Amino acid sequence: PYTIDNIALPFNNAYNAWIRPTCLGFTSNGQLVVGTYTGDIWVATGIDNTLNKIVWRRIATGLFECMGLKIVQDKIYVTTRNGIVLLHDLNKDGEIDFYENFHGDHDVSSFFHAFNFSLETDSQGNFYYAKPGEYTDNKDPGNLVKVSPDGKTWESLATGFRVNNGVTVSPDDQVFVSDNQGNWQPANKINLIEKGAYYGYVPNLTSGKSWSPNGQQFTKEQLVDDVISPDLVKVPDTFHPPVIWLPQEFDNSPGGGVWSDKSWGPLG
Repeated sequence: PYTIDNIALPFNNAYNAWIRPTCLGFTSNGQLVVGTYTGDIWVATGIDNTLNKIVWRRIATGLFECMGLKIVQDKIYVTTRNGIVLLHDLNKDGEIDFYENFHGDHDVSSFFHAFNFSLETDSQGNFYYAKPGEYTDNKDPGNLVKVSPDGKTWESLATGFRVNNGVTVSPDDQVFVSDNQGNWQPANKINLIEKGAYYGYVPNLTSGKSWSPNGQQFTKEQLVDDVISPDLVKVPDTFHPPVIWLPQEFDNSPGGGVWSDKSWGPLG
């Protein structure tokens, strides 16, 4: 049988902090670590077979929209809008003292929905996170970013995502990215990543005179019915198909996945 454990969140807290969970992970000793939209990191102890005494503690705050969290050798890495932050507890008192700029993102958009989604690693220790394309003014919109294990080098692996708010890495290092329906996307979908592939979203809608990529400016004469002329924005003839389409009724906003063990039976 499958069971679900309900773990209450610290909605009533001493900081009057708004608890909107976005990401989570577990330490080697079973502590639950949760990140929130408003930039907090919370830790819960007491995650056992009884769940009789769950104790929450806020260990970090002030992060810029943490939308991904990965624990590697009990070190907490967090995806923020401006890159990947590594959290350090220098004096071992249970609270974070130093926020290390592990990877500074080179392509940060000012649009409100330009989050850096998810944070996953492969067997070689490389990190992956996803950047949306709709209405953002990124130089390389709607892409998947790969960062080296030491945080010093990075590359853009694939493009053409609209709101790609989930990354999953399989045990054999296949990388999957979910995307949300909307402009240029008839339904939600899960994509298997191939380096250099294009996945269907075309950033040629405009609000005013700007469009992405790179916040490029166009004159009114270059717009056709308030949309960038196809003579200026080349739309590819086709796109890399997903491994599965997800109808809105089944999942209206797919996020990151979890690769289950074979012991899970039908869901393994």
